Amino acid sequence: MFTIRKAVKDDCPTLRQLILELAAHENGNTDLVYPLEQLEEQGFCDQPSKQLFQALVAQSTDSKQQLVGYIIYYMTYSAFSGKIIRMEELYVNAEYRRCGLGRTLMRELAKEAIQLSVNSIEWDCMSNNESLLLFLKRLGGKDLTDSEGVHMYWLIGDQLKQLVDTSDSDGHQCLATCIREATKEDSRILHQLTQ
Repeated sequence: MFTIRKAVKDDCPTLRQLILELAAHENGNTDLVYPLEQLEEQGFCDQPSKQLFQALVAQSTDSKQQLVGYIIYYMTYSAFSGKIIRMEELYVNAEYRRCGLGRTLMRELAKEAIQLSVNSIEWDCMSNNESLLLFLKRLGGKDLTDSEGVHMYWLIGDQLKQLVDTSDSDGHQCLATCIREATKEDSRILHQLTQ
């Protein structure tokens, strides 16, 4: 038997070990996994507004009471669909797969989404992870690459620095611009722009 609950700071050492298992399973590169201190600080700090993620964990109810799976997620926003839960990772230890834990974790995340009036849960999946792709489709997940032509891109590390350091030297003539954070007063205009 297992129980699904919100992760707490004391779970971080075991949670990090499960994250290392996932990294080894996906690409073998465990060097990219954040140190324990950063996991604790970024997910379980004293100020909820500074928490970058939340997690649900699956814990065995036997005498070991060990963590055997998790979902890491965070709240994001789309001007088109409102509040979104972004599922970053779903992992169940190999020994405990095929007993419904992944589905149970996803069900608990869906319950939380409904309680928070969230319109969707979104995630991405590597195309070579056929078992996870099949699992997500069985849950009713929609592959936006196929149906909507959506592709995911990222800039990482040196690419970010390169973008910041480059000038508009590609021949485009730009007007002088002032970039600022949007304010509450901008919300009506932002709404019109997204229609």
